Amino acid sequence: MELADEEAMFQYHSNPDVVRYIPWFPRDRDQVRASITKIMTATRLEVEGDYLNLAVTLKSTGRVIGQVSIEFTSGVNEGGEIGYVFNPEFSGAGYATEAIATIISHGIDLVGFHRVIARTDPRNTASIKVLERLGFRQEAHFISEEFIKGEWVDTLIFAVLDTEWSELRKKWDFPG
Repeated sequence: MELADEEAMFQYHSNPDVVRYIPWFPRDRDQVRASITKIMTATRLEVEGDYLNLAVTLKSTGRVIGQVSIEFTSGVNEGGEIGYVFNPEFSGAGYATEAIATIISHGIDLVGFHRVIARTDPRNTASIKVLERLGFRQEAHFISEEFIKGEWVDTLIFAVLDTEWSELRKKWDFPG
C-alpha cells in the first residue's frame, strides 16, 4: 500500500455503508492518508502485536479494491486475527474470499499460527457469509460486548485451526 492508493481507498473508507460495522467513522482524505502512512510502517508479522495490512488490487489494472489484515495476537497460543474491508463496487466476484484465504495461508504457513480468528457484528451478513465460505466456524456470540458509534453491539467470533485449513485451502488450489 502506498500514498498513491489514497483515492481508491477513499472511495470505500468514506462510505458510511462500508464502515457501518467497523469501529471507525467514515474517513476524510486526511484520515485516509494518515491510515496509509500507518499501514506502510507495519511491515512484519514476527512477534505478538505485529500486524500486516495489505492492499487487495485488481490484477488487470492494479487498482486497490480493498484491504486484508492479520495481527499476531498470541505468541504462546500461536494465534492470529484477520480483518478486511472492501469497496462494494467489487462485491460478489470472489475477491474478498480469495484475498482473505491468502492472508490466512500466510499466517498459518509462514508465521506458524495454530488458530486464526475473525470478529464481526452479527448484522454484517456479508462478512459472515465470507467467513462461512472459507470454512470458519462460529465459536462465540458476545452480547453487548463493545460500545461502537453510540450503541452497544454484539460480536461474533469465528475461527479456523491450522489442521482444518490444510484441507479447506484445497478449494482455492493453494499450495500446501
